[in-house]
Amino acid sequence: MKTRKVSQQAIVDELVNYLMLGGGILVGTIGGKAADRMLGVDPSLPGFNAKGLVKPLAQLGLGIAGSLKLRNTKLKMFSGGVGASGVISSVEMLTGRSLLAGLTDSLGNPQPQVGNFFPGVRSFQPELPSLRPGHSEPGYELSYGHDSSVELVESSDFEII
Repeated sequence: MKTRKVSQQAIVDELVNYLMLGGGILVGTIGGKAADRMLGVDPSLPGFNAKGLVKPLAQLGLGIAGSLKLRNTKLKMFSGGVGASGVISSVEMLTGRSLLAGLTDSLGNPQPQVGNFFPGVRSFQPELPSLRPGHSEPGYELSYGHDSSVELVESSDFEII
């Protein structure tokens, strides 16, 4: 296996490329949020929102145009980041879910969900009895087998003949 020496300048150049890509994503996301505020886009409205298409199309268009027209590789990486933010916002608009859910903003506040993809459908939340150690629900009894496994048996589930 041949080994190749990597110079420090090559490492710094690669690091700068990734920073430019991340900066493009950041600037594209911030610019997209500003465009949404300026246009008055409400993500909580059910159904298709035509104003919501402006942000991803503008981000994708700027990213593609910058990648095609610019000659500097660092600026191409930056415009690629802007285009990537367009892909992220397109997926968020189409699915109604944030790809960055669970992350926090710069103030430490959790990011809200973008919207509900199925507005008429409630999420499944079963009503299960709370089982606490040492307490059994009425109508239930705990029986311990020889292998010390616990079985939950309801007395009305079976009939002794």
